Amino acid sequence: PSGLDKEETELLVNLRSCYPSIPPDNFFVPIGFKLASGQKIDAYTEGDYKFFDRQWGQFSYHLDGEWKPSANILDGDNLMSFMLNVVKRLKEAS
Repeated sequence: PSGLDKEETELLVNLRSCYPSIPPDNFFVPIGFKLASGQKIDAYTEGDYKFFDRQWGQFSYHLDGEWKPSANILDGDNLMSFMLNVVKRLKEAS
């Protein structure tokens, strides 16, 4: 979304072994992510988040409401519905 300092970025979702029964929680982008103005983004932290030999920044994002796992997005929740909410979270950040 406009308002962020990057037009595109890599994104990492850590799927726990209990997925799809339990939804993904939080998501990660390469460190250095900020608003286009240079300001810090609320609910984004850079800490000891290391995956695939790289440092990542974490967006705090937790599903609102009940998770109803289903392979069909029209019948419930899955990775696609989570990603649609990631886009929403990024728009809120900007």
